[in-house]
Amino acid sequence: MNNTLKYIIIIIALVLVGAGIYGYMMYNKPHVDVAAESTLKHFSADELLNEFTSKTDSATIKFADQIIEVEGDIYSIELENASEPQITLSTNDPSAFIRCGFKVEALENVKNLKVGDHIQLKGQCKGMNDSGGLSLLDETDIIVSKCIIIE
Repeated sequence: MNNTLKYIIIIIALVLVGAGIYGYMMYNKPHVDVAAESTLKHFSADELLNEFTSKTDSATIKFADQIIEVEGDIYSIELENASEPQITLSTNDPSAFIRCGFKVEALENVKNLKVGDHIQLKGQCKGMNDSGGLSLLDETDIIVSKCIIIE
């Protein structure tokens, strides 16, 4: 076997080992308990949208995967996906929203909400979505997951 083939095999083996370690770490990543975590910052829906639309890169670095609070008026309630009920908060931009996903345990609480209600939530900021070819989401929507309603 020549040396070039040996190096190629070693590189492939290292890549596979690295991918395996990464996959194991992601699979065993601890789950975030939003209720127990402290809040990084409180936003109105408009402030959160402005933060991401005016300085997307720095906002993504600063807030992605961080626990934030956001408040605003409910634009829509989506219960079609029972494993992740969602509400959408309106902003001052009629084509941009704050999309808030809840765990299935919160389904009954979400069912009690009404369009137009003013609500305050705590959740994990995922940043601004990119449509990725999905026509369901606008490019300016901000995603907050694992939300809980703050009473």
